[in-house]
Parts: sequence; structure tokens; C-alpha cells
Amino acid sequence: MISVFLVEDEIVMREGIRSNIDWSAEGYKFVGEAGDGELAYPMIRDLKPDIVITDIRMPFMDGLELSRLIKKELPSTRIIILSGYDDFQYAREAISIGVTDYLLKPISGAQLLEAIGKVSDGIKAEQDQLRFMERYKKEREENRILEKRVLFRQLVAGALSMPEILNKGKALGINLAAGAYGIVMFQIKVSDESRGEGQITESYSESIEKITSVIRDKYNSKEGIQVYEQLGGVFVFLVLGRDRQETADSMDGLLGDLEDMMSDKLGINYYAGTGCVVDRIREVGRSYESASKAFAHRFLYDSSRVFDGHRNTDQAAESAPINMDEIDIGKLDRRIVTSFLNNGSSEELLHFVEDFVDNTGKGNFQSLIFRQYISVDLYFTVVSFLESIGYSREEITEKLGNIGDGQSSQGDTDKTKDYIHDILSKALEMRDKVCDSRYSSLINSARSYIYDHYSDEDISLNQVAASVNISPNHFSSVFKKETGETFIEFLTRVRMDKAKELLETTDLKAQEIGYKIGYRDPHYFSYIFKKTQNITPRQYRDKV
Repeated sequence: MISVFLVEDEIVMREGIRSNIDWSAEGYKFVGEAGDGELAYPMIRDLKPDIVITDIRMPFMDGLELSRLIKKELPSTRIIILSGYDDFQYAREAISIGVTDYLLKPISGAQLLEAIGKVSDGIKAEQDQLRFMERYKKEREENRILEKRVLFRQLVAGALSMPEILNKGKALGINLAAGAYGIVMFQIKVSDESRGEGQITESYSESIEKITSVIRDKYNSKEGIQVYEQLGGVFVFLVLGRDRQETADSMDGLLGDLEDMMSDKLGINYYAGTGCVVDRIREVGRSYESASKAFAHRFLYDSSRVFDGHRNTDQAAESAPINMDEIDIGKLDRRIVTSFLNNGSSEELLHFVEDFVDNTGKGNFQSLIFRQYISVDLYFTVVSFLESIGYSREEITEKLGNIGDGQSSQGDTDKTKDYIHDILSKALEMRDKVCDSRYSSLINSARSYIYDHYSDEDISLNQVAASVNISPNHFSSVFKKETGETFIEFLTRVRMDKAKELLETTDLKAQEIGYKIGYRDPHYFSYIFKKTQNITPRQYRDKV
């Protein structure tokens, strides 16, 4: 509702304007009044009314002086001046200040309302335009995030030439030209103690979302760093510098900032992996690969860690009988494998198997009996996990075979590694089937929510994500994967389908239809309808 403040030194005039107009019935909110500019100004500054009506000649501070102060402090407030003087000089000065209208006394309530109505229409049009721009920016930003992910995947895969990479980046407002590059991967998650048994998707909580929002806000526009997000809540930072040293220093600085950010977060672990520094943009995939290998170590730890994929070296292990001193018992804990099955991906499997075997002691792995023990224990860990997410023992056996089938672990070390890789690969495949089923159910729930709330002007991706209890970023990726459309594209299609139905079956005006489907701005509704249907609402109605 448009708010109005009145400044008038003549009491009779002031009371007449205040009392003889039914402000609420006319669609306005009368928020205050004063007898001169000095009294009015602090009240106006506090109330921030949309419209100020002021007399031009008043004691202490006149209307022109007041108008100057208002325009300086509250430039969007519209001012209507009332004057008993038909003096062009006054009018010219008022225009130079930015006064919206200049009315001569005496003036009737109807005349004043007509003037206020014109000013109000201008305010509403401006507000509609601002909403239009905000909505447009929101849609563009969602599409830009998805396009950035595609570009990053192409960059890592080495699928583009340097000119193609730079041009695509430029189109997205990203400068990818640098003297050296490095990758840092980062993930936060609820600690294992806080997770429910059999939970196979990312842990989502308000705390997690608050932290990820801070990371996005801080690094989305930080010079020398480009941030991309992957499924599972993994941030991938592409660090750019003038040379190797500057890039390495920037990577260290980034890790320091992230660690400081997480220092007081209870119940939440963080993991980071850094890649090697490379000189060419076409070599970013190599930095990503080394960062991924280091990052895969996170499954071996139940507390926050940073893994350096560039400077860390593997410890050599001699062939020998079983040596208990070589075994890191903590890293052979079944919970490590279960954690990987909960959160890992097939792309990380090879790195995980290498780390898992290394932590048994390379010399120990030469022992047949030790390999048998590791294989049997892994088998039962996988079975336990698959049962916890709903598979029957018969389904598991059909997919994995029985523990003695093929005696895979009795071959050489390579065959044992292949067996471990194979059984974990099959387990991930079975897990993903459950995930796909859950995601289908989740997306169906999200669709239902959108169908029920598409007419709400303020419906947003965050709101729909909250309705199915996952983070907005994860929801955005899953929604696109499952439906083939972004959230905005789907919502717009639902609204346009309903708009066409109303155009075909009712006599409602286009403005009324737009309001019914969630567009309070009729201009924006017409713009979106023509953009998506290649025809205006009126032309569509005439055609049908």
C-alpha cells in the first residue's frame, strides 16, 4: 500500500486533507502529518513514506527547503507541492529539486486524489520494473551457474581449445586467462556420529546451508578464484595466478581462509584436496586429477583433514610377512568403507581402492591369508551396507555372488585389488539405483509442490528445496538431471500452460491471468508469455 505524509501549516487545511479523504478505501496509508518542515523532516526520515504532500510557504522551513532534504536522504520518495502562488519561479525551482507535481490552492479532495493517483501509478510502475529486473536476474543467475558447471566439465576433460575456453568464459563474465592454475576441492558434511544409519544422500541441515551460502557469497566474485559446485556438496575452486608461486600461495591462502571459517563449527567436518599447479589452461584436468586423488583420502578419516595432492608422496613399503606395525588399524575400520559407500562416486573408486590397500601395508598385501581376510571383511561390510538401504540377502547374493565364489582373493595382489574394485563398484551401482528411486520420489514431491504453489509470486528454488529437505544447490542439480529442465524453466512452463488454459476458457484480461499464475507485474507476464510462446497473450486468444 502506498504511504502518504502531509506537511501543512494551516490547521484547517491539514485537517481537511487528512479527514475528508478515506485514505484506506482509496488504497493509501496515511502515515503522519506535521505543521512545518522542521517538525516534518525527522518524521519523514524515520517513516520513509512513498509520497510527501507539502505546502510551499511555511514557518521555520518551507516546502522547497524540505524537498531538498528529502530528495537528498530519500531520493525515491515522490513530492507533491501545494502552493497558493502562481509563480513560475517557484515551479521552476521545484522542478530543479525533483518535485513530482506542483498544485495550486485551493484544491478539492478529488483533484488531490487524482494527482496522488498519477504519482502512485508512477511509483507502482517503478516497483514493478524493479521486481521485473530482480526476477530476470534470478533466472539469469540460475542459468549462469549451470553453464559454468558445463564449462568446468569441458575444461577438466580437455574438450575445448584455449580460444574456445576463453571465449566461453568471457560470455559468462569469467576471465580464465592466467599464467598458472591450480585446483582445490572442498566439502563439508555432518560428522558420522550425526548421520542416520543407511543414509545415502548428502546430509542436509540449516548449518550446512548457511556455511555453503557464505562460501558462495565470498568466492563467487573473488578475484583470482572461480568456484564450481558438484553433486554431493563438493566445491571445486579453480585458482588463477600470474605464475606458479603466486598460484601456490593463493591456494594456501584459500585453504587458510576455509579452515578459519570452519574452526568454530561443531558437529561438522570439512575435507580439502589440492592439486598440482599447472602452467597451461589445457592442463587444468591434470591438476583436477591430482586434487581428486588426494581428496579421495577423506573417506579414511572421521575428522577434518586437508590433503595435498601435489607435495604428498606415497610411503614405500617392503614385501614382507604380515607386519602389524605397518597396518593402520583405524583406517581399516568398516566405517571407512561404509562412509565411501554413502558418499563416494564411481569416479573416486580407483583412488579409494589404492588408498585402502596402501593402508594395509604394501608388504602385508603380499600375504595370501591377509588378502583373504581383507576380502572377506570387505564383503560382509558391503552386505551390511546394502541391507541397511533396503536390499534383501537374496538380491545382494545375486548381484555380488557368495563370499567363496571364484575365490577371487586367493589370486595375486592385482586380482585381489580387482576383486575389491569390482565388489565396491557393484555396491555403488546398487546404491545409485536406490538413489535414483529416492530422487524420482523427491522430484515428484517437488513437482507436486510447484503445481500447488505456482500462483505464489514469491515461490523460489530455495523454498521448493526446503519442502523436500535437501540443499538448494543439490536440488537444482538433481531437478535438472531428473526432468531435463531447470527449476525456473519448469515453473515457467507450468505457469504458461495454465495461462493458455485461462486464455482459452475464460474472458479474464491478460493482467488478471498473470496475477492468477504468480505474476503481479502484467508487463513481465506479457514479456515471459511472448518469449516462451512466440506470441502475445492477446494474439494467442484471438488465434484460438
